[in-house]
Amino acid sequence: MVVIGHNVTVGPATGVRRFPAYASPLYSGLSRCADKFATIAYAVERRCRMEQPVPTVIPVTPEQQAAVAAMLRQPTLAPRLRERLAMVKAVGLGADWEAIAAWSGRRSRTVRQWLNRFVAGGIAALADAPRPGRPLTADAAYHLVLDALADRDPRALGLSFDAWTSARLSAYLAEMTGVRITAGWMRGLLVQHHLRCGRPKHTLDHLRDPQAVAACEAAIADAEKKVASAPERYELHYQDETHVETNPYLAKQWHRIGRQQRIASVGVNRRVTVFGSKESRERGRVEVVCGGQDSACFAHYLVLRHS
Repeated sequence: MVVIGHNVTVGPATGVRRFPAYASPLYSGLSRCADKFATIAYAVERRCRMEQPVPTVIPVTPEQQAAVAAMLRQPTLAPRLRERLAMVKAVGLGADWEAIAAWSGRRSRTVRQWLNRFVAGGIAALADAPRPGRPLTADAAYHLVLDALADRDPRALGLSFDAWTSARLSAYLAEMTGVRITAGWMRGLLVQHHLRCGRPKHTLDHLRDPQAVAACEAAIADAEKKVASAPERYELHYQDETHVETNPYLAKQWHRIGRQQRIASVGVNRRVTVFGSKESRERGRVEVVCGGQDSACFAHYLVLRHS
């Protein structure tokens, strides 16, 4: 703060107190000079504050790093909180504030604000403040039960069905937790838990004989050794077949109402069998297309393979 004369006070906080209007011209000129001096002094002081070195690294203990990594593995973590935790993790790995601001798309001021909050209050200080409104129906406890239930077999729980649907999950969780959520909202929660709706696959693993499987694996290993010992004399082919439909299956797609897409077909559905094999040492492959899956087609494949 600078005091000039009897009635002029200069400073960034109080500004300039001017002389009354009846003051002499000398005092008026002095007042104008004081105004310019105050402006220059305030600008210099502000620039000095801005040019002070700002620390770009905050201390992150190994315990805090482990806690942050554990929270980042949670599938139901809020996106805003996940971004702030990623900033803390990056600082723990040695990144500075400018680098974090570059990859996060945030301003350096925002990055410093959240990292300073972490230093002051830990992980709890990174969460958003509670928002007004009705509390969430599906709270954290509900999400934990849902995440554990989605991977379990319904038969193991004594239920009469084999696969979960959104309606079945909603009804079963309503009995367990007392919280009832519609099937439509349940589908949204399942997407948050990285679950997708898809068709199950048939398997024959339960019909496989472990001893027969072990014997086949041993025979294949012996054949590979035999081919490796004399590659110019022996070949080992892995063979398989598949079927191709001339009228392929049409999947569902979005279209305008009243404008269903039409796809030209051959008129008659024909099933074609494709035999093929690949040499174990990457020395060639054989492919044969036949009209049926019978002994004649397979014999033709064997002839071509040895030719």
